[in-house]
Amino acid sequence: MRRLLAILLSLAMSFLSANANADPGNNYFKKITGKVFNSDGSPLSGATVNIKGTTTSVTTDATGAFSIDLPDNSPNPTLVISAVGYGTREVSAKNTTHFDIVLDVDIKKLSDVVVVGYGTRQRKDLTGSIASVSAAQIEQRPVSSYEDALAGTVPGIDVAPRSAKPGNISEITIRGIGTISGDREPLFVIDGFPTDANNAAAINPANILSIDVLKDASSTAIYGSRGANGVVIITTKSGKSGLSKVDVSLKTGFAKANKHDFYKTLNGAEYTEWYKEKAQFNGDPIPSWITNWDGTSTNWQDLIYRTAPFRDYNLTVSGGSDKLSYMFSGGFLNQDDILLNAGYDLYSARIKMDYHASKKITIGINLAPSFTVQRLSAPEDDFSALAGAALLLPPIIPAYNKDGTPSDPNSFGILNKAMANPLTIAANYHQSNKNFYLLSNAYVQVDILKGLSFKSSIGADLTDANYRLFQAQGLNGQALYPVTALELSNTRTLNWLNENTLNYKKTFAEDHKLELLAGYTVQKVDFTQTGANANTFSSNLAQTIGFGANQSAYSGATGNTLLSYLARANYSYKDRYLLTATIRRDGSSRFGANKLWGVFPSVAAAWNLSNEDFMSSVRAIDHAKIRASYGISGSNFIGDFTSKSSLVSINHSFGANNVVGYVNGDPGNPNLSWEKSKQLDLGLDLGLCNRVSATFDYFSNTSDGLLLNVNVPTSTGYSGDLENIGSMRKWGLELSANANIIKKKDFGWDIGFNVTHLRQKVLKLGPTGAPLYQFFAVLETRIGGPLEQEHALQQTGILSQADINNPKVAKKAVGDKAGDYKFLDANNDGFIDAFNGNDGVLVGDNNPRWLYGINTSLRYKNFRLTALLQGQQGAKMLDFVYQIMSLHTYNTNMDHFFYDGRYISESNPGNGHTPRAGYNDVGAVSSWEVQKTDYLRIRNINLSYTFPTDLSRKLLVNDLRAYVSVENLYTFKQYRGGNPQAVRNGFDTQIFGDHKTLGLNSVATAPLPRIFTLGINFSF
Repeated sequence: MRRLLAILLSLAMSFLSANANADPGNNYFKKITGKVFNSDGSPLSGATVNIKGTTTSVTTDATGAFSIDLPDNSPNPTLVISAVGYGTREVSAKNTTHFDIVLDVDIKKLSDVVVVGYGTRQRKDLTGSIASVSAAQIEQRPVSSYEDALAGTVPGIDVAPRSAKPGNISEITIRGIGTISGDREPLFVIDGFPTDANNAAAINPANILSIDVLKDASSTAIYGSRGANGVVIITTKSGKSGLSKVDVSLKTGFAKANKHDFYKTLNGAEYTEWYKEKAQFNGDPIPSWITNWDGTSTNWQDLIYRTAPFRDYNLTVSGGSDKLSYMFSGGFLNQDDILLNAGYDLYSARIKMDYHASKKITIGINLAPSFTVQRLSAPEDDFSALAGAALLLPPIIPAYNKDGTPSDPNSFGILNKAMANPLTIAANYHQSNKNFYLLSNAYVQVDILKGLSFKSSIGADLTDANYRLFQAQGLNGQALYPVTALELSNTRTLNWLNENTLNYKKTFAEDHKLELLAGYTVQKVDFTQTGANANTFSSNLAQTIGFGANQSAYSGATGNTLLSYLARANYSYKDRYLLTATIRRDGSSRFGANKLWGVFPSVAAAWNLSNEDFMSSVRAIDHAKIRASYGISGSNFIGDFTSKSSLVSINHSFGANNVVGYVNGDPGNPNLSWEKSKQLDLGLDLGLCNRVSATFDYFSNTSDGLLLNVNVPTSTGYSGDLENIGSMRKWGLELSANANIIKKKDFGWDIGFNVTHLRQKVLKLGPTGAPLYQFFAVLETRIGGPLEQEHALQQTGILSQADINNPKVAKKAVGDKAGDYKFLDANNDGFIDAFNGNDGVLVGDNNPRWLYGINTSLRYKNFRLTALLQGQQGAKMLDFVYQIMSLHTYNTNMDHFFYDGRYISESNPGNGHTPRAGYNDVGAVSSWEVQKTDYLRIRNINLSYTFPTDLSRKLLVNDLRAYVSVENLYTFKQYRGGNPQAVRNGFDTQIFGDHKTLGLNSVATAPLPRIFTLGINFSF
């Protein structure tokens, strides 16, 4: 019997072996193998290979290889191969067991998954306006932050680097500014956690999977009271099942200031000639420091800038199984500043794990600690910033003493204002900002029924910021301590969040698709601050508070809570007609007792025109979709206890004793409510000939209930009251297009561009409608105009002697001379008033009318050359740096603007707009200081080479790619000075936010550096 069973078992095994590759119709399996490549010939790891009509699928490994068992129970089995950003291919597996498959980049990218609030959608199903940047786009450039990845690549987004200091955060606005006094920053959501720009800037770009920018109410209303300024969603990479991989990215290079962007300062000979002429015009004796000039001509700007090396290393380990997927990463960036003794370090790590505990339960955790160190070597001040001192110090002062030590500029008897040598400042001014961030999140998802799932998450965002300044003895100048001094400050923010959402997906009768979302969230923020300072230390070695005299300390605390209910419904009929409805109800502790809750709804519809039967014969159109949305989103970016009445402490003397008392600080406003933005968006998406994709949007946002301070009678004991009484509108157009011009195996050329047109108008200001002024009325916001228009005297030419003798030509009260500025007499009274008087006029504003970007990619075999250009047009800046240079009573240096073409005499009147040396205009704010900030910047040029697979394998690695790159190669501009997007800090109407003016610039800023990079990426 046993022998018979053995014979039967042997026959059965032989039969199964013989039929392992049976003919169609038999229900046996055969193994299909293959490789997936992109159009460069590089292997595509992570591509999905699916058996059509089944749930069976596998993922390609690091070499692009796959292996899948094919059930041979159909007459024509088909493999479906797809990857994010690439077109999907279907191949018949009827008579073949091995495939080499090439996927082309999908110009339409309709299958791309877009991250929206509390979920994802395929781009083809979107009803709102969402722009995206993928990991593939980020990897093509050696960007150091998410900001660099957005600049010039996404329509409607203005990424303005206000400073060239490494570690400083660019100001990002989406579709212009829609608030007068509130915060302009969009909401940042990192892996589902709402946070701020500081946390976003601390993310290692190598970890970013995608950046999705939500621009209209259909997409932002799900974030309710925080969506008015738009939302930037950053999603980081995760591990993939069946793919174990180690990715390495190594970059090194250097940054260097572009001399083209330096201020064109006077040299020694030009400086002495100008001040000699000044003395002669004024009838004064020529100063001895001119007559005794020894020929010294110091270019201070050459001394403060340096070649700044950097290094950026990143390592990522990812992989997983059917049960567990994981991703571990670590990165280190060390970047010196182009300014002396300054720089930035970033240490980052990330752990992401997803565990499928059962078929219905998934658990995940995400931990992302990072640590940044920013080192600064000068204060941000007009006369003591390194760039400011280098601009203003006279060139006839030597930089060094005879013994090689830095000189003291005040010892030469030239300056009428105390200033310090920038070399001395950089050596003795030590400021550091050390920030620790920990973004953590854990979730559990339960699939309750088919199509119904519940997800609950809890997370915390911890920020610990330490500020330290120690200034050694020996500095003399504005914003510098005259003695040794130490400042310390520590702030800690704990932001925790719990979110609970229920999702339901169902397809009815094949044509009707319904997705429902309902959720409840609660968020709490606690903030504490402590600080201390002291001065007059006995030694520079003792740098703790206890060693200094005049010690003081302070502390503070605040916090807020947010409770929310949200819901969203997506409906699709035959993939032709799409409808989205969203509503969120927020309750915030920041608002008045009568206005604690706000409701933010939106509705959107889209028509996939190309899915209609009558479009089937129109072969040129691959995709056409019309979109429309309307909704309301809000802004709760105000102070935590602004709606409550408050007390402030005040020091007072009581007899011989100092006491601390309290006075009324703020009356509070129980009716204080949200700033609300009513947003309309009309859009069109097109795909043509599988080569061209285009998106067009018209948007109009009207913001109501804007927060403004209203003056109240002094008898109340208060200076003002905050109320919701402002209104403004912003509107514009967006257009983006991408095209595959050439698409061949060994040669390809892609090109794309985006352009945005922005307009803005203030509709309501306070109970009287009176204009708002800031910075001594240099900036003015009035009804009917845009934010912060520049208010100044209008220069009309240069006064001649005939003008001086003509009583019909208006004069200034200070007494004019030939060669002085001639100004418009706006009120025709025969006298020129000051810039903030009756003769002041509006001469421009710094709200750009046009934003644009151009990108192109040229591929030949394994080589790829990419370029990105980015710019703006239509804005003007009142450059206060030139006002400071006009204070020539200090005997400071100046730009060639004041020298070239100047008025010298009646017979040599110059160019008609540059005044004489020593012109009589000290302190006036005039249109000659207004500059256009239009620019076109060659943002990046990158040349890369992807090594052939067989060569990479010989080196025991995969996906080997090397590249060279140049960032900020050249900026075409008329703007005189370093950075046309720099703005002054601390003098605007913003009650909350970063307090940066829009239309006023100073201090003198360093130019954006050229960055040269050599990098290599590989995996194994």
